[in-house]
Amino acid sequence: MEVAFGMRAHSGWAALVVVGKRASNFLVVDRRRIEFVEEEWAKQPYHAAEDLKPNAARDVVKRRVEAAHRIAVREMRPAVKREQERENEVAACAVLVANPMPDRPMSGSRT
Repeated sequence: MEVAFGMRAHSGWAALVVVGKRASNFLVVDRRRIEFVEEEWAKQPYHAAEDLKPNAARDVVKRRVEAAHRIAVREMRPAVKREQERENEVAACAVLVANPMPDRPMSGSRT
């Protein structure tokens, strides 16, 4: 069966729901919590960086974004593999997010 991943992002983790359709019925195939941080401070990288000088703040946020990408790949591969083992095909993925962060530079000034 074709399935779709749906995720709701939170601070440092996401709720993953896998939904499929059999005949005219939608089914929840799986649901679980996926962790996206390895260190507690990484849940709120902008707060961790807010009192730092601009270059140090950019470095903290950059390292956190890179870690999130690495961890996301590490966590999503087994999710896809589980569906393949169930003989399901992942056909789509959606991530529900809140309003985007303001587009402002990390220059040390507060707006």
